[in-house]
Amino acid sequence: MIYNGQNIGKLSDSVNNKPNVTTIANSSATLIDNNNDGKVEYIIATGYAAPEKIRFIDATNKVVYANGTYNLGAANVTYTITKNGKAATFADLAVGDVIQVAASPDGTIYQILASSNTVTGKVVEVKPLTKTIKLDNGVEYGFATGAQVSTSSFTAGNTYTLYLDSNGKIYDAKLVTATYAANYAYVVNKGKVTDAFGNATYKFQIVKPDGTTAVYDLVDNVTAYNGTTVSTNVYNDIWSVTTVPAPITYDVNANGQFTNVSPVKLPVSGSASVDQTNKTLTIGTTTYYVTDSTVIYQVYNGTVKPIKFADIGTGNKAVELSTTGSFNQVQYLQVNDAIAPVTTGTVGVYEGYALVVGGYKLYVNVNGTDTAYTVLTNTAPTQAPFNYGDIISFSVDSQGNAYNVNTASTVNGEVYAISNTFINIAGTVKPLDPAVKVFKLVKDTSGNVTGVSTASFGEIVPRQTANVVYVHGSNVNAYVDATTGKVTIIVIH
Repeated sequence: MIYNGQNIGKLSDSVNNKPNVTTIANSSATLIDNNNDGKVEYIIATGYAAPEKIRFIDATNKVVYANGTYNLGAANVTYTITKNGKAATFADLAVGDVIQVAASPDGTIYQILASSNTVTGKVVEVKPLTKTIKLDNGVEYGFATGAQVSTSSFTAGNTYTLYLDSNGKIYDAKLVTATYAANYAYVVNKGKVTDAFGNATYKFQIVKPDGTTAVYDLVDNVTAYNGTTVSTNVYNDIWSVTTVPAPITYDVNANGQFTNVSPVKLPVSGSASVDQTNKTLTIGTTTYYVTDSTVIYQVYNGTVKPIKFADIGTGNKAVELSTTGSFNQVQYLQVNDAIAPVTTGTVGVYEGYALVVGGYKLYVNVNGTDTAYTVLTNTAPTQAPFNYGDIISFSVDSQGNAYNVNTASTVNGEVYAISNTFINIAGTVKPLDPAVKVFKLVKDTSGNVTGVSTASFGEIVPRQTANVVYVHGSNVNAYVDATTGKVTIIVIH
């Protein structure tokens, strides 16, 4: 038996400091049968420890300090180093590298895998169920054994630098701060928090044009323009500059604090005739032109929410607006009127979720197609909102976001009988839609549900009682379309 470069004799030998069978089983091993008798004469195994980050390097004595200490310059020690997939030398190692070490039992042979690979990007999805995160580069990353971070360390919308091990998995991460400028928003609340020493922190809660909400602190030297003068005294003057509720523009500094707050003036107001075809608003004899960059909010009956021009509908609407350019182009539009919601009712099978900016992403199979919808919420879920395979109903607004998400009303129980046109579920008989979609729960060897997948119609087993043999039918959950009265979805449990 050769383990991590050292000949340790027979695997059955009982010698101190020698790997046991379990250790070998968790290693990468090559089995050698020299005489083709079907028996293994030699095992060459390599087992790497969990990743760790280099904290300090003693270049003179060739000592690497990570979670463990590796004296590569000691007498009788030999080592090989592979960094970023290529052969490397001791001089190639650097503080911050993520390493995995395979050490021989006697500590004289070291095989080191090192990685200085990092990736920086914005987190678009946090997936607690699969223990992964997804960046805006489209790549999904898992976590290394012993990682210093987990999914709970990440917030969708923030930018991070990921420190990857040699397998491309996350070992550690660092939040990257950035500066953003010229943002539109609608202030919906403001307040202050005072600590035990009397120090006040002033805060604004805003609704952004993408529908998400956020709370920002005000920095001490914030500049605020009230239309006449510029004020730099946050604690006395910022409140008179910005009313609540009100539209504003603002900057955010590298520390995530409000700076350069300015109210948006809306000098034009009145009842506007809405033309969806030409994307115009006519107030009196003046026509205003809506562009793709126009910021639009509905502010009505205590509700503040961003909308699209198509949501406004037609007819006359009470509006306020500001313009830019020489052709009455609408820069900011506020609709102070009721709007009939443009929505689509949808039913599907729940497949999972991921935390995203402003809420969570709902993964659901609709009509046989895997789809994802964003659910905007001020309170992100701390656990899965549904169980795998739940049949859920929800509405989809004109921006493609889901809301009013609930478990759908279903028929459930044992299948007594089934044909191509009807199904009997625990005594309730329902007709089958010709395009009925069938799913089944995915379970591990312990019977734990780990997901949901599509299934065939033939996998639904009816109850059998013939010849004194009793066989239970499949346990299913079925959705009945309210309009047709036919079963359109079946989930086998």
